[in-house]
Amino acid sequence: MKGESDNEQSFDSDESDDYNYNEPDYDVEGEKYSTDRVHPESFMYKGLERNEVESFLNSIVDNLCNLIHVPPAIARLLLHNNKWDVEAVKKKFLAHPLVTLINHDILPGLNTQSSCSDSQAVMTTIHTIQKLNSRVTPFLSRPKITSDSCCEICFSVPSNKSNNPVNIFNESVIQIPRQSNYCKQGNSKTPISSSRNTDPSSLHLSRPSTISSNMYDVWSDNSNEKHCDFLNNREMNGLCGLSCGHRFCPDCWCSYLTVKIEEGLSIDIKCMSVGCNVLVIEDFLLTLLKNSPVKDKYLNLLFQRMVESHPSLRFCVGFNCPMLICALEEPKARRVQCGRCHSEFCFMCSEAYHAPTSCATLKHWLVKCRDDSGTANYMTAHTKDCPSCHVCIEKNEGCNHMKCSICHYEFCWVCLGVWKSHDAEYYFCSKYQENPDAAKESVRTRARESLERYMFYYERWENHERSLRLEHDHRARIQARINEKVLKKEGTWIDWQYLLLAADTLRNCRYTLKYTYPHAFYGEKLERKELFEYQQALLEAEVEDLSWKIEHAEITDRADLQNKMDICEKHRLTLLQEFLTN
Repeated sequence: MKGESDNEQSFDSDESDDYNYNEPDYDVEGEKYSTDRVHPESFMYKGLERNEVESFLNSIVDNLCNLIHVPPAIARLLLHNNKWDVEAVKKKFLAHPLVTLINHDILPGLNTQSSCSDSQAVMTTIHTIQKLNSRVTPFLSRPKITSDSCCEICFSVPSNKSNNPVNIFNESVIQIPRQSNYCKQGNSKTPISSSRNTDPSSLHLSRPSTISSNMYDVWSDNSNEKHCDFLNNREMNGLCGLSCGHRFCPDCWCSYLTVKIEEGLSIDIKCMSVGCNVLVIEDFLLTLLKNSPVKDKYLNLLFQRMVESHPSLRFCVGFNCPMLICALEEPKARRVQCGRCHSEFCFMCSEAYHAPTSCATLKHWLVKCRDDSGTANYMTAHTKDCPSCHVCIEKNEGCNHMKCSICHYEFCWVCLGVWKSHDAEYYFCSKYQENPDAAKESVRTRARESLERYMFYYERWENHERSLRLEHDHRARIQARINEKVLKKEGTWIDWQYLLLAADTLRNCRYTLKYTYPHAFYGEKLERKELFEYQQALLEAEVEDLSWKIEHAEITDRADLQNKMDICEKHRLTLLQEFLTN
């Protein structure tokens, strides 16, 4: 499957090649295919640049702002915590607006200390709630700042200019226009649906020129709002804070916020008072850090968190690649490919594509490989259990004649047989057979069986991994053979093209086989395990046969090779169709 090469295309394009599929012949514009005709790995997605994603997210924020009449800073936070489900946020907010803000740590609990906030976004939302006849009196009370008040961090005292309590808003209800342009940038030409499952392909995305100056503008309506002048229209030499009532000087706020941003936090920065969970709203933070060098880092971190919380967006995993992938259907664990750097990965977990293994299973497998493989390899190579007392024995010399230091049993290191039975042919030993009575033996023996079971799957996983790493050289050798045949006038390049197709088929089958082993390792108690192992064995056998035929293409009939390719691909797709986890 090839990713989209034209990164400048937008969602409103009508050309069919604007979309990416794992199966090129799948036509979404035509008749809806039945399940058995759809390629098991098919997935619709689109590559987007950062400014396109910003416009896409802003259109959702703009829609929510107009639905519940809150500023963008509050709308973004609510959407982030609800996986960008506009309907869910709307339902919660209109039913219980105050509880929604408290549950999202925008406001403190009703039984805790509270006052009006120095965030314009929060106070605008408070007055919106007041208009809905909710009791918001605690969050309209003036902060208790007197001539004796000081910063709880540095103990500095406010100047005479700020000795009086700050009048953030008057008691009147703010009239908010129904169709205010809350987001100054990123409005869609066609309003986005309020459902989270809206098909992004229906959007008409505009292109913002910048990020920091447009994407996170603080909403205001000059005709109706009585603006707070605490942070914006005077020197910030007094105490400022959030609706929790904790007040600190601007210098301490700036130092605290700078440290948190350097730590990688953005939307989840909380009030610096110990034990306070009230979040620092972005308009409050951006006003304090207006001239700070960490402002751009904050905006980048905020954008990253917004993307990570959206179920249909993923960053490309390619090194320094700025592209993002947007799912055009319900997100699934399917292969996607970046149109710019051509990196391939699983859309759900951003790891290497791993069908038929699920994302959770792969995560456990990779952790186990990192933690256990070194120890397991050493244990397998250097230790065995005594056949008599089952104590673990390490081999530290070259001789295969072993004597247990615990029970003094003498045995052969290779086959674990009694040493007395070994004569001149004692180096001829049979291969290991799994012990059917392992469950009845000691804990140490069962641990050994568990280790050997893991090594069985790990060695096969690693074998296919090594084979895949050699695929580039293998394909280059096939290309060289084709060029040699063409130069000798033993056919045209087109006549030998089937060898490259065979190599691609072999790679795809090996890749799928590699990820069947984690699935089998953790699927000991899964239903249809016998069917899975049967199909896995069929594919394994056909792959080895195909590999041999490719290596001996000169003596292999072309029709026979192409038939083997079809058989391998059929077995691969059958296995995926039966066991691919959504």
